[in-house]
Amino acid sequence: MSAMMGRAVLALFFLLVATDANASLKFEVLGGSSISVPSRLTLYQENQPKITMTAHYDTRPLTPAYYYAARLGWWDKDSAWELELIHHKIYLSNTTPEVQEFKVTFGYNLLLINRAWMFHGFVLRSGLGIVLAHAINTVRGQAFSLPADGVFSGQYALAGVGGQVSVSYPYYLTSRLFLNLETKFTAAYANIPIAQGVALTPNYAFHGLFGIGYSFW
Repeated sequence: MSAMMGRAVLALFFLLVATDANASLKFEVLGGSSISVPSRLTLYQENQPKITMTAHYDTRPLTPAYYYAARLGWWDKDSAWELELIHHKIYLSNTTPEVQEFKVTFGYNLLLINRAWMFHGFVLRSGLGIVLAHAINTVRGQAFSLPADGVFSGQYALAGVGGQVSVSYPYYLTSRLFLNLETKFTAAYANIPIAQGVALTPNYAFHGLFGIGYSFW
């Protein structure tokens, strides 16, 4: 299913590009890390009192699965529509005797549709979309694993919504190949499944990324 979706997205972008001689198709891959702002974590579990805490998260960008972002954009002169995946990760660092483990590492994925603009050599963008989450947690001694009916063969849950604002600076090595330095802020709200319940998990994070891109036209 994911392969079919990928082919459909590529076909759509190629069709859009073919309709305008001034259009350009760009693909970018970036690595980096993020800093999550402390936020409220609320856990509801069947026949148990709710747990509310201020959550502090680590990113651990170089721990598999790695932190990254990938973006495909259709540029028309100085503006673009983009499809972006941010493979964001969160590890609860201030665990408690009740919340023994809480991490969303494969990850707290943001799948976004962006609008982007060139501005004096920089790229400004904003985006909105969904959160696809792969959760691993243990609450009150009960470990959670995703059921087989999740998104993409049970590996991910459609958990919430999110958005971003970002500023990047592309530096062209050739007429097509470029490096990219980027900073972004993301805000998202997700219902992360736990054993016999759910965790309300907002996340607000600052990101720093560096990567490479290619313009096909």
